[in-house]
Amino acid sequence: MSVFKSNMFRMIGLLLVILMLLAANARAALPDAGTAIGTAAVVEFVIDGEADRSISNLVTTTIAQVYANKIEAATALTGRAGEDIDIGFAVRNIGNGADDFKITVSDLSGKVTSFNLFSAENGIADEASGKPRNMGAEFTKAGIARGKASELAARVSIPAGTVGEMKFLISATGKQGKAGSETVTVTIADSKAFIVEPGNDVVLDDNQKAIPEFKVSGGADAGTGYFELMVENKAAPGTPVEFAVANNKIVFDGADVTADATRTGATFNIGNVQANFKTSFKTMIEIKGAKRGDVYVMFVKYAAKKGDALTTSKPIQISNAHEMKAPTLKVTGNSANAASKFDVIDSALSGETVHFALKLKNESTRPENFSLELKNMDDAIRSASLVDKYGNAFGAGSGTGLPETGLILPGKEIVFTLKVALKDGVTADGVNQLTLTVKSITEARTAAVEQEFSIGEIAAFALPSIAFHTEQASDKALTSMSVPGRDEVFQYFMTVAMPEGQGEGVRDYEIRFESTDTTFERNDSRTLSPASSMSVKLGAGAKGGLFLVQTHLRREDAVKVNVSVTDVKSGRTQLATLQLKKDAALGFMEPGYSDKGRVGLDTVTTVNIVNHGRAIKAEEYGIHAAESDKWNIAFSIDGKTWHDDLMLPEMTARGKQAIQVKIRVPKGVSPGSVQSLKLALRKKGVQADHASTVVTLAIGNSKLEISKAVAVVKKGESGPNAYAAQSAQTVEDGDTIWYRVVVTNPIDAPAAEHVKIIDPLPPHVKFASAKGNDKLVADGAKVTLEVGKLAPGDSKAMEYSVTVELQP
Repeated sequence: MSVFKSNMFRMIGLLLVILMLLAANARAALPDAGTAIGTAAVVEFVIDGEADRSISNLVTTTIAQVYANKIEAATALTGRAGEDIDIGFAVRNIGNGADDFKITVSDLSGKVTSFNLFSAENGIADEASGKPRNMGAEFTKAGIARGKASELAARVSIPAGTVGEMKFLISATGKQGKAGSETVTVTIADSKAFIVEPGNDVVLDDNQKAIPEFKVSGGADAGTGYFELMVENKAAPGTPVEFAVANNKIVFDGADVTADATRTGATFNIGNVQANFKTSFKTMIEIKGAKRGDVYVMFVKYAAKKGDALTTSKPIQISNAHEMKAPTLKVTGNSANAASKFDVIDSALSGETVHFALKLKNESTRPENFSLELKNMDDAIRSASLVDKYGNAFGAGSGTGLPETGLILPGKEIVFTLKVALKDGVTADGVNQLTLTVKSITEARTAAVEQEFSIGEIAAFALPSIAFHTEQASDKALTSMSVPGRDEVFQYFMTVAMPEGQGEGVRDYEIRFESTDTTFERNDSRTLSPASSMSVKLGAGAKGGLFLVQTHLRREDAVKVNVSVTDVKSGRTQLATLQLKKDAALGFMEPGYSDKGRVGLDTVTTVNIVNHGRAIKAEEYGIHAAESDKWNIAFSIDGKTWHDDLMLPEMTARGKQAIQVKIRVPKGVSPGSVQSLKLALRKKGVQADHASTVVTLAIGNSKLEISKAVAVVKKGESGPNAYAAQSAQTVEDGDTIWYRVVVTNPIDAPAAEHVKIIDPLPPHVKFASAKGNDKLVADGAKVTLEVGKLAPGDSKAMEYSVTVELQP
């Protein structure tokens, strides 16, 4: 037996084992409704000393739908008499397909007759337009998918005076009457009084005023409320501090309430503190004589009515920490990198933009907003602008019309940049200046801050040149290059050079390719991590630069490479473009193979041609066979018209073309041998091969024929009555599936020996019984029958049944 054929059988055997293992392991999970389960049978045999096997048709049956659900809910809740309680629950579909459910909520305690239903699908809106539902009445949730749940809540009003506990039964019934249920117990808790809690701490303003706010949570029942407001200095607890309540008014739940104020306190009454309701009250107070650094606390003593025992709330802290100071403005750097004096740039080039880095700090104790004004600009300056650290221009304020910083917190600072654009073509020998004025908008009494900036000599400016080359030492500059068709990565050279007579200064440039598919590195450095952009210095001592460039074509026929060289200081840019075009590159995707070769007969196989390069025209390339003088070989695209030499149709870049190859095995070729035939692609009019491949033919003996059929017997019925290649019936737990496997040795074939039938069991079944085969063996994963010898024209059948087991 050939090595090739032996390896092939081992691979098929391994695949069979894997299929059987998968079939055994897959029984653990409930399959989806409509899932097809089944396997193909295998027969192993030996003919003329050669081991071989045949595989039957694939036989499948379809899983029926299993209906099941469960109710998910917290089974123990706490509620209060006279209050509403939301009983949350989910109806989860634990069957294997979508289902509709009829749901009921019932009060087993018999205390309430209705509830309101809420759903996660539509928020708090009642599904019945606000109308209550009757306890025990059915409602439907349709189309819940397998494994999914509909999340619901039943809002129940617990009657006043209820004590002990209440029980509620939630149940859901699917299409086939399969029901799930859960009981929820609600324990009735005691009532509670209203409580007062502090809001956020506050700070006195410049007029020693603040607006503290307290939160009120209503109790189980509505009632009255009595409140006393007190203020103390945190440094002297227990000693009341004098304060005034503005207009003797307290704003309670959005409405004014008159307070009875004294020098050191204020009291007020509320006739109706609503039950189970959250609200608040606030008032403006003034603490006269408060000093910077003082910290006060305000608290509330409260009860249902005056004379009852008072409860004291937690306090609100009231601070007095405000101080007005002028901001500080610092120049922290500039684009010339001058370290001695950042507000001065000694020299620049016409047309470029220079930068000054700034920090502005709020020295006051309150958040402040500042306006920024630029003025006194000299003639050589085209424009000046201010941008934040993200590069965004400051917005203009509605009051001043100037750019504003927005609120800066006390003691905090912002960083920003002054960008000064110089006029193009204008040179200057003197000093060019402009002034930045910073003024507080929030605190008009704060002094303004001014900062002057100076730019010295302004000289003329020119950009470097860019050239592309295929060779390192070439002086010839190219605008286009050809790329070998199979290459996805192409390397070439680029020169960036300063024009003659541009001075002796060294300037910083940013070289950037438009796409990250192109990367480059200095030719003299050859780093291990080339990039698509690079900062370089050009000028005296660095007249130019030679770079190795690499472009990824990403399967494109043509790529346009765009590069820019930007002068960092001026922002001016030089552009260049290189066009890369791919050549054609045809090839075979894989060698051809057929194990159907028989002496004196035709066998047909397929080879696939792929175009790795540019698109080709029709009949530009053709395919032919090198062994056409010994073998009868023909080619076809449609399987109808055959040619000894076939010209290829038009193919797009990365296009594919399947070619059928018909081979007549000549007499004299030995059965069991392996033959290799060379096929080649050639360009029209060219004798040299463009690409080639090998078609391998396994010249074999006759194979045994195997077929498989199925019959479904529903639970409680008898059978099987008739077999078919496929069954239209669905199967469910307890059903029986009968399989019949028939192996036949063709009449004109040699006798087969060591014949063995193997049929892997599909998932979700268990072997049940066999019919008429004493030698049949079932091991849980497969059923095997040792046949032995099978004469020409003889057949052998294997018939057995399995039981469907869908539940894990």
